[in-house]
Amino acid sequence: MIVLGTASKDKLKILEDYLASHDKTFKIVQVQADSGVSDQPISEEETIKGAKTRAKNAYKSGKYELAIGLEGGLVKHNKLYHLICIACIYNGKKYFLGISKSLPLPQKVSSAIEDGVEFGEQIRIYANSLENMHDQIHEIISRKKSFTSAINVAFSKLQNYE
Repeated sequence: MIVLGTASKDKLKILEDYLASHDKTFKIVQVQADSGVSDQPISEEETIKGAKTRAKNAYKSGKYELAIGLEGGLVKHNKLYHLICIACIYNGKKYFLGISKSLPLPQKVSSAIEDGVEFGEQIRIYANSLENMHDQIHEIISRKKSFTSAINVAFSKLQNYE
């Protein structure tokens, strides 16, 4: 049995889809698990800490084979913010991390974040201003491919450990 350290239905669906597409059968339980970081992590280190803390707190909430923490965050490269997604699998002894590739945010969104505007709100405002939302903006909002990639890397590390 896996415990997922979030109440997010979107993250649950991403994990369920990943497991189904890889013929992994686990019962998934969701618990609200504190990340121990800000609502909007602004570094890779803070985002990793959030995913690890969610996984550990979820694991401690009951008797589970594995716990998973998923955390999205922002990192700054060359004056532009990028989205990253972290998956952490915790087996009670060891952490297995997966990190997605970073997706650059539009300059307008990145500048607003620099000015203190919350990312989720700003990316939706930006997307609504477009006549046609392209795939990268959709991915930045949904984070499905990014979290799926991070989950895949974390599970690969777990399988190589076992």
